[in-house]
Amino acid sequence: MNKFQKALELISTKTYIDQKVLRVFAAKAKDENFVREENPTEHFCSFFMPVDNKTHRIFLGHHIKAQDWIPPGGHIEKGESPEETVRREFTEELGYTLKKENIKLFDISIIHVRSKARPCKIHYDFWHMVEINEQPFQFDKKEFYDAKWFTLREALQKTQRKEYKAVIKRLYQNLT
Repeated sequence: MNKFQKALELISTKTYIDQKVLRVFAAKAKDENFVREENPTEHFCSFFMPVDNKTHRIFLGHHIKAQDWIPPGGHIEKGESPEETVRREFTEELGYTLKKENIKLFDISIIHVRSKARPCKIHYDFWHMVEINEQPFQFDKKEFYDAKWFTLREALQKTQRKEYKAVIKRLYQNLT
């Protein structure tokens, strides 16, 4: 069993997971090379939502390429697990190295990328919650116009794409 299959096994018991999406992921997960370097048009990504369990606020960034307020994350690199990608991207995008913070895979989604300039067409996204105290991250200004902490209501107002809104709602279902 490879790293992608292990991650899917963890999430497969969640009742809210769309079984059709899970089957598509399972078929793709057999290929350990389903990463951008091997397949520039469609590949696995890992996104994460920093969440403060005391305030129930999440951290989003106004992403330059996506032109939307979305959670941080990125492409899974060859040899990485979805969680390893979260750790790398957290440092790259937010300037913070995760130590003992709890990282929990809670969802998967398939996002059709809206870009004529990039080769990416479909992202198969693993979604993680990272439990962390609210703090001012040093976000990557080449990646985001701005980034900050939001309540559920604020996050849903800022985020435009319905796919991201759905994932944010499922995150909050996992907090209660």
